[in-house]
Amino acid sequence: MDEVVVILKSRVYMTIKDLSIWYGITPQTIRRNIQEMKATGRYNNKFLVLDECGKWMANSLMLEDYWAHKTELKNKNLAKRLKPYDPQEVLRERGETIGV
Repeated sequence: MDEVVVILKSRVYMTIKDLSIWYGITPQTIRRNIQEMKATGRYNNKFLVLDECGKWMANSLMLEDYWAHKTELKNKNLAKRLKPYDPQEVLRERGETIGV
């Protein structure tokens, strides 16, 4: 019996171009937001990775969390009061779940 392998595009790690299309904003805005995310210290270094072809892939869950808490993260006092980043919480907000 032959095996069939199905490869689905991930909605977690996406290229800057795909994120731009998915969210309807410019690639420049995505890049600027990624630079701002780096400065917060909230996210580990896994929010931006290289794929096997050398393209940058950004973690959309972290990006959505950043957008949701952008105002708080720009204020050190408010940032201290935020709960730690939780990817499962972002997935729940998206209406998605992990696992079956």
